[in-house]
Amino acid sequence: MRLIVKTDKTVLERKLKQLPDVLNLGLRKGLQEFLFDVIDRARKKLTGDVLKVGRGWLRNSLYSQIEETTDRILGRFGTKDIVYARIHEFGGLILPRRSRYLAIPLPGTRFKPAEYLNTFVARSKAGNLLIFQKAQGRGGETIKPLFVLKKYVVMPERSYLRSSLNELIGNLPETIRKNTQKELKAL
Repeated sequence: MRLIVKTDKTVLERKLKQLPDVLNLGLRKGLQEFLFDVIDRARKKLTGDVLKVGRGWLRNSLYSQIEETTDRILGRFGTKDIVYARIHEFGGLILPRRSRYLAIPLPGTRFKPAEYLNTFVARSKAGNLLIFQKAQGRGGETIKPLFVLKKYVVMPERSYLRSSLNELIGNLPETIRKNTQKELKAL
């Protein structure tokens, strides 16, 4: 059996010259798709799997970007401008900065301690220091607990970024292969 292949040399040369750019495009698109998947997984974790949604600032701060130079393509992802992102991701010790105690709000507390009037500090039956508020109601004077005072708080690790990356890293080669193959077919 004999097989003869005829091709236009100029077309072949043109396509071979385009090959590095096409491979680069496939790699960039594959990396971008992978990063979108990691961010999507992290957002799901911040919607109740790992953390409960408060205002959604942490979840909405997630980003990914591709940086490209002549010799490499770099994918970055993380959070933007959220100071508490790191403590949730890695855990750690929180200490008071401006006072002797951290004021941990109890359910139903909406403001900072200084914004409440008629407050006082006392120990609870369990031995915790609490900030209470005296208020006049229909039945007379009421006392409502507002804050628990703590010298420090230990935050547990609640990984949402690293764990998402670790769960999906095995998909990266296939995602890049798929996108590169798609770009090669379009050549």
